[in-house]
Amino acid sequence: MGRHSDYEHQSGGGAGVVALPARKAPPSGRAGTVSAGCKFPVRLLGELRVEPRAKGRKSPSKIPGRFVPLQHSVLTSAGFMSLEHASVRLLIYIAMQYSGHNNGRLVACSKVLRPLGWSSNQTVTRCVRQLVEHGLLFVTRQGGRNHPTWYALTYRPLDGHPGYEPQTTIAFAAVKGAYARYVPPQKKILEPAMGSRGITTKPAVGTQVRAVTPAIGAVRPQSSQNLAPVVGDYIEVPSEGSLASGGRDAQGAAP
Repeated sequence: MGRHSDYEHQSGGGAGVVALPARKAPPSGRAGTVSAGCKFPVRLLGELRVEPRAKGRKSPSKIPGRFVPLQHSVLTSAGFMSLEHASVRLLIYIAMQYSGHNNGRLVACSKVLRPLGWSSNQTVTRCVRQLVEHGLLFVTRQGGRNHPTWYALTYRPLDGHPGYEPQTTIAFAAVKGAYARYVPPQKKILEPAMGSRGITTKPAVGTQVRAVTPAIGAVRPQSSQNLAPVVGDYIEVPSEGSLASGGRDAQGAAP
């Protein structure tokens, strides 16, 4: 009783203490005996049996309507996170056709997608190809003129059907969950063919100002050819008329 009284004294009947109903005392000497009306801290209740929920309690209300199956493991996989935005949107619309027993007969034809806003067949083809490459879709039947291509979600079990391509079940088992093993390709960096190391933008001989004179200095030309005209008189030699007029001008100007 001393130990029980200590618990009772420490708790003081406040929060964190649970009062047990009175029970018949078990035989003396049995381990873990509980006296009638004693109190235990909450930390000692881990060994007590949890009572089942009372009957008549209402369960949480369910959200009405249908849902698209997309687990968190799919949304956080490398195959999903590396998709284009248009491919994510297309995957949602294809998964919207899944009813629980038709995985393998999902379509991406214009009859189904055009009312949902898909007007470009090239965009649909590109997105479907990417979903297959990333391991989220699997082709179960190749389409033709009178029937569309069938697809299956790789993160849901494949539902059997006699219209599948041969060996579809075996091939689907090999690619199931491939979206989690997808490795995105590394982006190519545009570099020169000779590489980007050691390339500088400065001149090969440095940044000094280059002289405009020849490298060996201003020297005479090695040619011995005479630069005087072959015919005619030199410009420096005056004519006879200019000498006569010049002499008269000189005489008139003299004192």
